[in-house]
Amino acid sequence: MKVDEVFHGKRVCLIGNAPSALKKKHPIDEYDVVCRCNTCIPRGESTFIGTRTDVIFTSISLPQATLDAFGPLYTLWCTPKHDNITEEFKQRIDDKLPLRYWMDLERELGFRPSTGCMALYWLVRDVAFKTLDIYGFDFWETGKPEYDTPHDAQAEKKYIEWLEQTNDCLTIVR
Repeated sequence: MKVDEVFHGKRVCLIGNAPSALKKKHPIDEYDVVCRCNTCIPRGESTFIGTRTDVIFTSISLPQATLDAFGPLYTLWCTPKHDNITEEFKQRIDDKLPLRYWMDLERELGFRPSTGCMALYWLVRDVAFKTLDIYGFDFWETGKPEYDTPHDAQAEKKYIEWLEQTNDCLTIVR
């Protein structure tokens, strides 16, 4: 089965890495398809972000222990960058998002898109889901990453809020 078929007609959630996702309980495991970004592992936080992972969107190599913790059905690579991908991890990637999508989104934002933004772009553009709820996307309002990042939180916020306004089946859960 192709990965986009997994989403067809389903209630989907995408969980980002913002600390705001851990402020209240969310019914994550009740969704038909649960997606996570990069290292959003539900260690001890299952009350807030559930335990299931059906699809992981990533732009970093994930160690085997992380994949074991996630147990994803599909792993999707979200960046044209390959300098941070190990040979071992390449074997575990099920698919790559199209390069032209990354280039289109970079042009739209004026900055490199984050993994979460790429995941949303692909989901909205190519997937026939019933609903898509987004958790853990607060655009650094509850804390900026501890590492240097090439992403622009405000540009992504503007873009993702526009996606929400123009798609009745998409909701940013705050």
